[in-house]
Amino acid sequence: MNEISENDSENNSEITTYDDVRATAIRILNRFERSDSYLEKLLAAEMLDFSGKDAKLLADIIHGVLRWQVRLDWILNGFYRGEFDRCITPVKNAMRTALFQMLFLKHTDPLEAIAASSATVARIKGEQPASMVRNVLRNILRHINSIRYPSYEDDIYWYYAVMYSHPRWMVKRWTERFGEAETTLLLKANNRNAAALLRPNLRLISPDELQRQLESQDVSVAPSKLCKGMLTISNYVPAQVPAGYEHGLFDIIDPASAMSIQFAERFADASIIALGSRSGSAALALAENNNVLVIDAFRDKLNPIVRSAKRLGVRLGTTGCDLHAQQSEKEADLAVFHTPCSELGALADRPDMKWKRNADDTADFARKQQGYIEKVARMVKPGGTLQYITRSFEPEETSEIAARFLEHRPDFRLEPAENHLPQSVCANGFLFMLPQRHGAGVFGAQFIRCE
Repeated sequence: MNEISENDSENNSEITTYDDVRATAIRILNRFERSDSYLEKLLAAEMLDFSGKDAKLLADIIHGVLRWQVRLDWILNGFYRGEFDRCITPVKNAMRTALFQMLFLKHTDPLEAIAASSATVARIKGEQPASMVRNVLRNILRHINSIRYPSYEDDIYWYYAVMYSHPRWMVKRWTERFGEAETTLLLKANNRNAAALLRPNLRLISPDELQRQLESQDVSVAPSKLCKGMLTISNYVPAQVPAGYEHGLFDIIDPASAMSIQFAERFADASIIALGSRSGSAALALAENNNVLVIDAFRDKLNPIVRSAKRLGVRLGTTGCDLHAQQSEKEADLAVFHTPCSELGALADRPDMKWKRNADDTADFARKQQGYIEKVARMVKPGGTLQYITRSFEPEETSEIAARFLEHRPDFRLEPAENHLPQSVCANGFLFMLPQRHGAGVFGAQFIRCE
């Protein structure tokens, strides 16, 4: 029997035995599974020790295992003698990392991946568990072209959940909303490597010149089709930014921030309040021509924004303010509110959110957002604008929030998104993007306060 239970004792050698890329990947996955930490923080801390191909391999393995965890576990359950779910965390993640490489990283030698995972287990738990890991993985390798998956006829939702590695509740929710064909495209989009957006610092460099400089570094970039004046980088590795970033030539932003900037591009010499740490990139761009104050309940989340402002050579203010505990006395021409949300529109770059969220979260976030937006509205001057942005496409967190807000606040009216954004990302007056159509799921609305 090859079962290794979670109850088996672990020794302290784990601290010192993760000494290469694949072993580091196992360690990060262990920490993610054992804590409430978000993946981006765990990965950023470790990426500082790697560069080039090693950094890319580490990011590929980490994101890949979390993207494909359901399918990996389905296969491992079929070959592991015993209950794979009860297997101790380091051994479980050692098998996942090797299997991911065997299935999805075609440039990786499968036997090398198996050897690396079993060697890591040997250092942590000893040779007997390592031998079990080798045997299971080699057996999978021998039968890799004849693996049986769930039956489509027996349970369509579970079939897609395994084949495209999503929680079953997500598959069911989206299939009932979008239909089977569109949901399949959505699931595939969530499993693609997310492209990053670069916003040139126009005071220092033009988009064309930035593109030429990056291409000379073998960075794959192209003008964004949706975000005016920005570049898309297709081979971006987190924490491994191209040269020029530290000198303030550009900023790295997400699609929600890019659309937020474009939505508010008409503002100049205006007083702007940006709320939420996710609003930082938009605030930095708007600070080039406006008086911007960034507000967040947690002051430590403001520190990266302050550092980025110094790097980019812009000035903005920051302050800590809990919207639940107190009301800011500031009134602004524009309040940019990047609301906390489920982030189900950002699963391509946040695959950990698949496993951090449950079916009730969208409703829970919606209740919080409704309270937030009412408080933010009080910060807007008569004649001013409230911009509401969320990295979700779920109705509870998007159009339903907007509808209730307009119902409760007749002193605000919707400003059509079509006035400022490409028609392809607009619907019914809102910014509305979907991962399978636009590369990310983003919702946005701008409300103008009557004078």
